Amino acid sequence: MLEIDPDAFAVAHAAGVVVIDVREAAEYAAGHVPGARLAPLGRLASVVPQLPRAQRVYVICASGNRSKTAAG
Repeated sequence: MLEIDPDAFAVAHAAGVVVIDVREAAEYAAGHVPGARLAPLGRLASVVPQLPRAQRVYVICASGNRSKTAAG
């Protein structure tokens, strides 16, 4: 698991990486990274089998706590 800075994320995002947003639906609806797939932390296990194995997946949330848990 790696943590990256916003500038590095912006470059990766522009290149088309997979982004998973682990916040709740209301938070996601209020604003999210374009193209990010919503997978609330409580339901993440059902999404994991669908994620690509051969490329890096970026996991995001509001403060970093949920994304750190999800990435672990």
